[in-house]
Amino acid sequence: MIEVKTYDPAEVNLWVGAWRLSGFAPGTFIQLARDVPRFSDDQGVDGEPIRWDNRNPFSRLTVSLSQTSTSNGVLSRLTTADQYTQAGLFPIYLEEGKPLGNVFGKPNYVSAQAWITGQAAIGYGADPIARAWEFRLLNVYFINPGVKSTPIRTDTIS
Repeated sequence: MIEVKTYDPAEVNLWVGAWRLSGFAPGTFIQLARDVPRFSDDQGVDGEPIRWDNRNPFSRLTVSLSQTSTSNGVLSRLTTADQYTQAGLFPIYLEEGKPLGNVFGKPNYVSAQAWITGQAAIGYGADPIARAWEFRLLNVYFINPGVKSTPIRTDTIS
């Protein structure tokens, strides 16, 4: 028998350091992608396939917040503090499920070292305008809490 699964965007949680972000903009509000594919491939002149590990540990995370989200202030303060101290590294934890209560095998992504690339662009109009914040993440790990194993560096983020 096929089991129906349900996705609830309200159960997607993003932790930036000690802060749980809230007030996401409508539409796609979180995107996580590796900078380059984990592996590249080519073909030698004799037709032999070649594959190599890119060894690029960087990923990009884009978060869209509503113009009225209080999380904009948190991220703005983190960005400003980093500008003056160069100490703006923090962990990032992205989970799908109840906040810090994920026991049903839904995916989680974690990076121990992340930073904000700069202030989000600001715009004003008749309707609220989303603020897109960009983060750089080093060594994103995929954790599936439903599987008893150690975290591995993800090859599934595309």
